Amino acid sequence: MKKKNYIIIVTIIVLVIGGCFIYLRIPKIFPLELEILLCDKKNYEERLRCYANIAVKRDDLSICDKYLPGVSEMDEIARSPMIVSKNYCYLWIATKRKDISVCDKMPMTIAKTTCYDSMAWFKKDTLICDKIQDEERRYYCYLSLKKIDLFFCEKLKNKGLQAWCREEYYMREAVKQQDPLLCDKILVNPRLSKESCYAQVASVKKDISICENFSSDKDDCYLQLAQVKQDISICAKITGAYHKNFCLTDVKAK
Repeated sequence: MKKKNYIIIVTIIVLVIGGCFIYLRIPKIFPLELEILLCDKKNYEERLRCYANIAVKRDDLSICDKYLPGVSEMDEIARSPMIVSKNYCYLWIATKRKDISVCDKMPMTIAKTTCYDSMAWFKKDTLICDKIQDEERRYYCYLSLKKIDLFFCEKLKNKGLQAWCREEYYMREAVKQQDPLLCDKILVNPRLSKESCYAQVASVKKDISICENFSSDKDDCYLQLAQVKQDISICAKITGAYHKNFCLTDVKAK
């Protein structure tokens, strides 16, 4: 019996020592390596997105560099939006950090332009817009920050953009100065219209004479003014049934 117990104890000791020896020989798997292994099991598109998510979560550009493909601008345009490149990995980390230096490290691609666009918006800084090489994207960056002025417009090389830019400026100034005459300068910009400009000026100035003397779309002008002034009597001036009913219902409800 004692001999049997002895054999059992020796066996346990051997197993314990052997187990420790085996454990020491197994390379330690760090959490990052484990996460990467889990990504490796996914299909190509999901795998790249998985790597990018890890990079963003860990705020680590080196993961973007190591695991994600770098692509040219043409490749970036042609590839599936589901396939994440190193450029977009950098973009997401830059956005998370709100760090323009990350954008600077990227090659000049759509992703880099988007990166500068995002940083300009976060920091409300047109100097970041100036880093955008594409003129149209640079224009829209300024526009999003409401920093358009005539000096900026005249610097644009594209004559069509110049005209749009000037009209954006006139629209803003018409409302700011409460001057409907500036609305007359709006001619070609597809985002804007004279009628919308008149309606906005009338609403800001709370002046019904602007609707009556300037606007050819008086119904919309009256509607906006009635809503701003909360004056249901203005609804009676609207001739179109739809606009009139909407005006009566909306103003009465408020």
